[in-house]
Amino acid sequence: MDTAAVPTTVHCDHLIEAQVGGVKDLERAINLNKEVYDFLATATAKYGLGFWKPGSGIIHQILLENYAFPGGLMIGTDSHTPNAGGLGMIACGVGGADAVDVMANIPWELKCPKAIGVNLTGKIGGWTTPKGMFCSCSRINLPYRVIQMSFSRSLVS
Repeated sequence: MDTAAVPTTVHCDHLIEAQVGGVKDLERAINLNKEVYDFLATATAKYGLGFWKPGSGIIHQILLENYAFPGGLMIGTDSHTPNAGGLGMIACGVGGADAVDVMANIPWELKCPKAIGVNLTGKIGGWTTPKGMFCSCSRINLPYRVIQMSFSRSLVS
């Protein structure tokens, strides 16, 4: 395969640690991760993939400004990929293996849970948050495979 079956880009923002300030942190990351950046630059060039070098921006914003559009479908390995859904597209965050399948034109499967809704009754306590409620529902239902969650820190988005 000479290139990915779908438009694909690689981003390096997660390798930049915020410690001192933008310019110094970027310089530190470039020195510390030079071998990784060089590999990613040559691999993306070889296979015709897009490459956002260190300092190009944070993927969470790059995603919205450059890739999201109404009616589109996006598969990404960043946990913020679903944010593109706010601009009218179906945007799913997946693990690296699923992203590779999509890049190789292997059908991507999405399992549909048996339960698609939760009806909460009763009274909410003063310190209850929507996130807390979601986490509680996930903890209760996870053993039954009703809700699946996964997180990834891959460089491919």
